[in-house]
Amino acid sequence: SNALANSHNFRNMEDGDNAKVLQRRYDEIVNEWLQNGFIEQMKAKIRSQLIKDMKHRKHTMFKTEHCNLKRRILNSIVIDFLQRYSYTDTLSVFRSEIGGELIGALHASDLHKQLNLDADDDDDDDAQQCIIEQLMHCNQRRAIATTQYASKQLQIGSNDSHCTQTQCQRTYQQLIDILNAKNHVQCLLDEERIKLKSAKREIQYLEKLLLNTTNLSTSTSTINKPANQACELFEESSKVVNKEEKEKEEKEAKKAAVQQVEA
Repeated sequence: SNALANSHNFRNMEDGDNAKVLQRRYDEIVNEWLQNGFIEQMKAKIRSQLIKDMKHRKHTMFKTEHCNLKRRILNSIVIDFLQRYSYTDTLSVFRSEIGGELIGALHASDLHKQLNLDADDDDDDDAQQCIIEQLMHCNQRRAIATTQYASKQLQIGSNDSHCTQTQCQRTYQQLIDILNAKNHVQCLLDEERIKLKSAKREIQYLEKLLLNTTNLSTSTSTINKPANQACELFEESSKVVNKEEKEKEEKEAKKAAVQQVEA
């Protein structure tokens, strides 16, 4: 009895140690997942998939909402910022909310053209910065260049007796207006080009859908044709049988009438 009791106590101690080891290992795994961001990534994927499913149920097959050029530029800037600073969870949700980068954003080269940024800039500091930071630096440089240009024009006006300060300012304003008009026309051209590409993609999709619908209707009519033929044959056979039965009944009635007359 003492031996059985000792063995029972030993088993209980061993089970308790195993439970502690398993609990310790469980805590280590959970902490490791929290540190490397695995749990947060899974949460982001679940949120992204949920948003995709909800958007897919809301939108119909032929109704798609296209973002204009300004919206796409803003979406592209946000995506670039999130990618540069590794906000992967927010990035996955944002991509799903805009319908994907192909629909709601622009390519990197197109984005640089729209913002008048040099994609092949040799400056290492600018190459490592996001679009927002590059825009801030560009605005600072343009402000400095504008100030320098204005000061030069004023110096020229003061040195040249034939050029007054008012004429310099008027020339400067004309140059600014021409530059703004050029940028506006370029934006309109780019927006129309993007709309044309989107329309071509929609036409190709509708053509494929129409072709699939035509093939489906052709196969359905081919399947229904033998069934219709069988129905027609069945109706014709029924008519023949009914005709034979009527003729038989008429013969029997005539025979019965002759027998009554003879009787």
